[in-house]
Amino acid sequence: MKKSFVCFLFVIFSFLCNGCELRAYHADENEHHDKNPLTVMKWNVSAPNWTHASLVGNELFIAVNADQTNRASVNELLAVNVKTKKQRMLFQSAHEEAMVQWVQANNRWVVWEDSTSFGAESTIWVMDRKTGSTFLAARSNSSPPTVFNPVLDGEYIAWTEKGSQFGQVKLFHLPTKQGKTIGRLVSQGLYNEFVSLRNGKVIWTDSHDGKGYYYVYDIRTGRSASYESPAPFPAYAEYDNGLIYAIHLEDLEYPDQQTFGYFDLKTKRFSRFPVSHGIIQYFDVSNGKLAFLDDRGAVSVYEQRNGKWKAVKVSLDRYPRLLYFDQQDHLIVEQEDTKRDRRWLNIVKWP
Repeated sequence: MKKSFVCFLFVIFSFLCNGCELRAYHADENEHHDKNPLTVMKWNVSAPNWTHASLVGNELFIAVNADQTNRASVNELLAVNVKTKKQRMLFQSAHEEAMVQWVQANNRWVVWEDSTSFGAESTIWVMDRKTGSTFLAARSNSSPPTVFNPVLDGEYIAWTEKGSQFGQVKLFHLPTKQGKTIGRLVSQGLYNEFVSLRNGKVIWTDSHDGKGYYYVYDIRTGRSASYESPAPFPAYAEYDNGLIYAIHLEDLEYPDQQTFGYFDLKTKRFSRFPVSHGIIQYFDVSNGKLAFLDDRGAVSVYEQRNGKWKAVKVSLDRYPRLLYFDQQDHLIVEQEDTKRDRRWLNIVKWP
């Protein structure tokens, strides 16, 4: 899931401040079809506030607000069948001003974070879809506030925690409910607050002594490795198919002066992304697919074929505010038309 750049602070405040009134959802009966075999499902969100969503089969997991008197809160996690339109509540936060977010799901597990609006108290919850049981994976009420931003892949989740001196990188095995610390963060900034978890590897970045680094933890072997990045601040790193993607910054004060590219773990070489693009606000990668949302509000999608990047034509609506891939390789583009007070999802499905 997950990474923003120039407007990431804006998105966090949007999650905290946008109101939410309704809980009903419905799918657009007319799905978009391109000449290529992609399908885009339009799913209308009647609630004025929501955070993340994940689609598994016909079941859409999404966090919304059921409290119409408190527009700053997102306090429920729902499961909605996109075919029958039936919905059920999986979780309700006990916080007066809650932020249920980072919803992720696969065939076995559903993971989400529940926190107070500004992260003074945060918890990671997990639901076993096989048994229906729910358990607590992590809790924090520390200072500075921690927003975990958990990432799910297979039967593991990973996240970062802030500390008084150093941050920590955590890994948690869901079937055994066992967690451990696998790394630390010298620099505790927004740009490296997130981990990437895919293909048995946990990826994060850090900066110290004027240099930036990629860190790789191999779950199978339990070993870690680090590699120097071409810039002091490798930001919002994502891992996919042996490549570490990141936005590279020389100075955090100038986020529009960015270099986007990827580090190849096999060759130990960095390459700039070869296709011209605008200033990246969000990007995500999944199984050889890459999606951008740039500063002009344009969404670009690419696939790597035979070692080359090819543009993917896909029909999307024109009000994107956020994009990410879920665990099933669906590209989810959140759309919001503020003038007409409308919100919806474009969910792109590959065959």
